[in-house]
Amino acid sequence: PDTVVIEVLENIEITDKVVSSLKKLKQRGFTLALDDFIMDERYQRILPLVDIIKLELPEMDDDELQATIKNLKQHDVTLLAEKIETPEQFKRCHELGCDLFQGYFLSKPEIIKGKKIAAGKMAIINLISEIQAPEIDMDGLTSIISRDPALSFKLLKLINSAAFKRSNTIDSIHKAVTLLGIDKIKSWASLLALSKLDDKPEALH
Repeated sequence: PDTVVIEVLENIEITDKVVSSLKKLKQRGFTLALDDFIMDERYQRILPLVDIIKLELPEMDDDELQATIKNLKQHDVTLLAEKIETPEQFKRCHELGCDLFQGYFLSKPEIIKGKKIAAGKMAIINLISEIQAPEIDMDGLTSIISRDPALSFKLLKLINSAAFKRSNTIDSIHKAVTLLGIDKIKSWASLLALSKLDDKPEALH
């Protein structure tokens, strides 16, 4: 709940089951977002549940946008204007009271080229072998990972990723191994092993 937003797409039919499921997710602490919102009676049932409402600018003229925002301001929601492509659109949405903004005007995707750091096959094999041992030695795991710069880099990148929400940067391999624990290290090592297969999907690189 602290890191995931549940988004309800515009093509979802608002049934009793959907409403019930959203209520359960809300009770568990999840943030709920409503995508590509347009004024429609079918959404009235879930407006009290959602936290973020996304407004797609190209789908509304200025009058529709103004009326929609005025209506939604009656609810305790964060308004996100998406597909903002000009300074004028950004200014107008800001004036009307939108809280969050997305679009090419703010940032365009960039292709970043660089050399990928590859972990050695032998280092991964040794790591998996150590993990499968009856009595796993944390110091041994730390030693195997520390000997390979790529493994060390990948582990520290993992432990310092947004998924773990660390307030302080972890720069010790031993501490990273201890914090992650055996189960997560096993999963991580398995993914690294799969990424070495010649017929792997691109997502596993």
